[in-house]
Amino acid sequence: MVKKEKEEAKVMADSLAKENQLLKARIAAVEAKIPAILSDAELNELGEAQAKADSVAHAFGAKAPAPMMGEKPLSYRRRVVEMFKKHSKDWMGIDLSAIVDASTFGIAERSIYADAMAAANSPASYDIGHLHEHVQRVRGGGEISTFKGNPKTWMGQFKMPGNKLTGINTKGD
Repeated sequence: MVKKEKEEAKVMADSLAKENQLLKARIAAVEAKIPAILSDAELNELGEAQAKADSVAHAFGAKAPAPMMGEKPLSYRRRVVEMFKKHSKDWMGIDLSAIVDASTFGIAERSIYADAMAAANSPASYDIGHLHEHVQRVRGGGEISTFKGNPKTWMGQFKMPGNKLTGINTKGD
């Protein structure tokens, strides 16, 4: 009888050990999905990165996306700079995810933002039929909107149709 009880205890211990391992694996999977808590320094860095990206995005009449929950500063900077990479001839075809050092990435980021600002301010970048709004924030908290683009975009609706000379009456009739 003692032998049977020992076997039952061993089977019970084995099933509890397996159940314990499954429970630990489920807890680890749930913990992996919980966003990381960022330090104050990381939150400040995210704010600075968003402000830089927002100033460039405003030049195109857009707004920079907000950081995602738990997103690290370098990941956010990489994600946002991809939006403006198409305006940089030097960095257009380069895979920026290969740059792991934040200071080295900063060189690429500054260059891409400078190229994007130059493209936003270039008349060649204005689409025909569209005006680009540039919002400038002033110290008092207000905003000043200026528009760049082809004036015919909005003035065309007020324009009178052109007159065409079909002939000159020389007979005096």
